[in-house]
Amino acid sequence: MGSEIGSKSWNNEMYEKHPTPYNGVAGFIQKKRLEKISAAISKFPTTGDTMAEIGCEEGNLLGFLSAQHKGFQLIGLDISSKALKDAKENLPESAVLGEHDITSGPYPFETPPAYLVCSETLEHIPNAEAAVDNLAKSTGKDTIVIITVPIEKHKNNIKKWLVRLRLFNLFFKGIEASLSEWHVQDFSKEDILGLLGKHYQILSYDTIWLMHQIIVCKLKKN
Repeated sequence: MGSEIGSKSWNNEMYEKHPTPYNGVAGFIQKKRLEKISAAISKFPTTGDTMAEIGCEEGNLLGFLSAQHKGFQLIGLDISSKALKDAKENLPESAVLGEHDITSGPYPFETPPAYLVCSETLEHIPNAEAAVDNLAKSTGKDTIVIITVPIEKHKNNIKKWLVRLRLFNLFFKGIEASLSEWHVQDFSKEDILGLLGKHYQILSYDTIWLMHQIIVCKLKKN
């Protein structure tokens, strides 16, 4: 019997089975996602000197952002102990890393972060509503929150056509040819905006190469 979906052991298993960062076309799209998140940080300045990521995996995104935006204290959180072990090797020694399940409760930041990023994480979480509720409780009134999730329908349609044309391994070698078994959510635009809209004011919505959705938001004013 496999581990319970969403558990620490399940995430450790999936992290080993689906390594990132990617190469080839998938790597190109991943880089565009990182650049889009970096551009959102530049576009929406705020106060504070801490940049945190929920679901940091091996630290690829935090490392990229720290190179683009100097001077931030980095905080990386993940449910997977194996991912955090790799993040420790990849990120500066000054980075603070912690094991945390965002569905179990908010993370007790000493000071709310200036930027809170949750990129390609919510689709891995069975109880996404609890995750967003706890994200909101982890967020300060001036915190800029940046969320990205995949557009599964577009990605899977492209995969199907490339498989039929026998071109899939040429462009996406090492990537699963259908819906990732690590993905348990499929968010439409209406889904993700509705989920975030419970707590957050949406500052911007965009797509990244029709493969990902990126939403920038902050807590609603009382």
